[in-house]
Amino acid sequence: MILGVMCMYTVRLVGMGDMRFYPMEQTEQRVETRKMRTLRAGRAIRYSKGYTYLVVIVAVMIMGIFAQVVTVSSQHLKRQDREAELIFRGMAYVRAIESYYLAKKDKPMFPRDLEDLESDGRFLYKRHIRKLYIDPITNSDWQIIRSVDGGIAGVASSSSLEPLKKNNFPLELNALTGSEKYSEWFFEYKVIKKNNK
Repeated sequence: MILGVMCMYTVRLVGMGDMRFYPMEQTEQRVETRKMRTLRAGRAIRYSKGYTYLVVIVAVMIMGIFAQVVTVSSQHLKRQDREAELIFRGMAYVRAIESYYLAKKDKPMFPRDLEDLESDGRFLYKRHIRKLYIDPITNSDWQIIRSVDGGIAGVASSSSLEPLKKNNFPLELNALTGSEKYSEWFFEYKVIKKNNK
């Protein structure tokens, strides 16, 4: 009789020496519920693998697009910086050529070489430019603009790339507006002839 009653209950250990008795039916329901949860969880995991894969693909695509946008914008910024540097260096040459030309008022002349701007041989020690710059667009030598007497009147880039900047130039560089190539950006000193009346 006691054995029959024992079979109808399941023993569950709850801690050290603490035993509780549960009816057999209740225990079987709990086991079934656990199995159902496992199956549901298993299905959820199987379905979430597909969603996870899709999310990873979308994330990789978004990161790729973002990386491309960043690369394009950084290249654009580099070009803008090089353009600004081209204008700075070109204007430095214009000012240096003007300084060289006006250094001897009785006999003005254009320099024969760019090196003459760095060290004017007509004087003991005279510099018209801090240092000789290279073309920042091509990282090479400039195209030389010759004056009528064969001297150097200015410089220009040798690049055939299309400039990003098309307008809003400083007043003295207004002629650069609408240029199609960097090689059309002429940095030239033009002698202003005074009319003596």
